[in-house]
Formats: sequence, C-alpha cells, structure tokens
Amino acid sequence: MDDVFETSRDGRSLSEGLLSYAELMEEQSPRFSQTDPDSGQTLARWIMGANMLGTSDVLECFRCVDAVDRFDLASIPYSEATLEACAYTHLLVADLGLSVQTLRRRSYVVRMKQVFEGEAFVTRSEPATWRLIRREIPVDYFDKTSDEQRLLLPSSEQLLSARQVVYVTLLASQMLGLKLLDGQLTRTSDHDQKDRRVIVGPYNEHRLRLSPWYGEAHHRNLGLMTARKPDFPRTVWSSF
Repeated sequence: MDDVFETSRDGRSLSEGLLSYAELMEEQSPRFSQTDPDSGQTLARWIMGANMLGTSDVLECFRCVDAVDRFDLASIPYSEATLEACAYTHLLVADLGLSVQTLRRRSYVVRMKQVFEGEAFVTRSEPATWRLIRREIPVDYFDKTSDEQRLLLPSSEQLLSARQVVYVTLLASQMLGLKLLDGQLTRTSDHDQKDRRVIVGPYNEHRLRLSPWYGEAHHRNLGLMTARKPDFPRTVWSSF
C-alpha cells in the first residue's frame, strides 16, 4: 500500500512528480518584463485573478477613454511577492484618478451633502496609478476613535482619500457585484474647509453617501478603508 503513495503511475517518486509539476507551473507562469509594459498586468492577473480590476474594467465601468494615461498605468508599483501576499485580501485597481465631481456625473448613486459643494476634495483629480485596496475593513477598526484606528494601521498600509473610496466602491459594485461599505462607513484622509473629517458610506439602497463627521469619536459602524503602500517610488515605476 505504501508503494501506491510513494510512486506515481509512470514510476517516478512522489517528490519527483511534485517537482515536475512545480517546474511546469513555473514555465507557464508569466513574468515581469522590462521591455513589455503589458507583462506586468499579465502577471498581476495571473496572481490576483478576479481581484484585479484593470484598464479594460475601468473603461467599461466609467466610459472615459480619454482619461487613461497608458504611461502612468504601464507599470505596477508592487512586487510579485506583495501581490501574492495580498491576492485574497485586496483588490488591485487601475485608478484613473477621476474626481468626486466627475464620479457624481457618471453615477447617480453618489450622494453628497450640499455643504461640500465646491470643496477642494470634490474637484480634485489625481494622476492615474495602481492601488492595492483592502476588500474588507478589519473588524478591529470599528467602534474606535480616529487615534485608536491610527495606532492599528500597519506601516505598510495607508488611509484612502474620499475620491479613492468612491472610485473603488463604484467600480467593485459594477464589475464584481461586490458591495463595499454595505451598512458601513469609513473615515478618509480628507477634511472640509471647516476641518471636519469626510466620511464615506454607507452604501445602502443604491446610494453611496459622503458626509461630514463632527469630531473624531467612535461609532460601531465606522471603520477605516486602507490600501497597501507602493513598493516602488513613483519616480522609479512610472519612468518606463
């Protein structure tokens, strides 16, 4: 009976068979190429699977061909090891940098308090880039003050802006059927002119709300959406 488990059908040992399988997977797996900008996305798709929302996804969702800067999105600022570590916990997102104002025009679900009209965080756009954004807010982040949440934040993660939260929430909902912030709220890195923290959420009944938060007190449904910091400085990975 032991022989059945120690040898394969072609007479090789189990360890030899596993090694051959590993070599086959290695041969089939794509690798980053310094000369082919698309190779990074090919490898990322191999690793992330359905948790990658690439350029084709964002174009279908937001229908803004002119906003895609191939130069900015040519290289992914995360190592292969980082992508593998985040493959099941994060979304790899091609972020076109669309402003909240633009996103409101493209989606009727975004609802914003009138006091935010004309605020800098509403009209601000950002350079296109890739982001690794957590799929779910960790349970430990809820019902904490701002200072308590900041202490829990790993050095490898960073807080999202309101624009980034709205962008990924709309994208994940339309392309993956994944409802982020379902019954939840998140603090963002933005403040309004009165220095009130901008809160995004909840995403209920086809409405995604942006509201001011008075003070830094805790709330049982108020968490923290975060993204992985890039492994490579922009001056390195954008100069392809």
